[in-house]
Amino acid sequence: MSAVLSLRVTVSGSMPTQVTDREAMVQIAQDVVTIIRRRTNRGQSAKGEAFKPYSTRPISIGTTASPGTGRRLAPKGGKLSKSGRSMRFVGGYAEYKRLSRGSGALPATGFAAAAVGPSSEVDLLLSGELRRSIEVAQADADSAVVQTNTRTATYAGAVNALRPFMGLAPGDRAQVEAVLTQAVLGAIARRRAR
Repeated sequence: MSAVLSLRVTVSGSMPTQVTDREAMVQIAQDVVTIIRRRTNRGQSAKGEAFKPYSTRPISIGTTASPGTGRRLAPKGGKLSKSGRSMRFVGGYAEYKRLSRGSGALPATGFAAAAVGPSSEVDLLLSGELRRSIEVAQADADSAVVQTNTRTATYAGAVNALRPFMGLAPGDRAQVEAVLTQAVLGAIARRRAR
């Protein structure tokens, strides 16, 4: 079994740790999960850069999922093999993803993406299982652990090695600071109410 990807969230620096509690750390960690998912949706890595593009090398994709491969898009739009057990995409994985998601159009971004529909832009969303696997694993009064679950450990590790998604990008930190402020205020209010 492969190790899960994890990220420890702690309160440090000029923030006194006695102003947090478990509930505050769970709130912060849940928001970290949301921040990672949203950044990944935008096609940005944990370094704040665009993900490496999908391959355009020709590829054959099986028409039925093999045991242990997990869920994936049913291949559409490629050239079906004589046996019918695979489909060939001369434009590689990028073409497979673009055509199988139902959009023959070129990749678009922003409002254009919503108008065109799904694209082959790198957003690490195939079945959604990887994104859903990012969760709060534990929390106490001054730290929390965000990780991928054990079910997706091998796949998550392989994806993260090629396209790092697990972590906080420089632009994510301002969002975490805003969440931290609200969580700490909640913790202070709970302490005063005791």
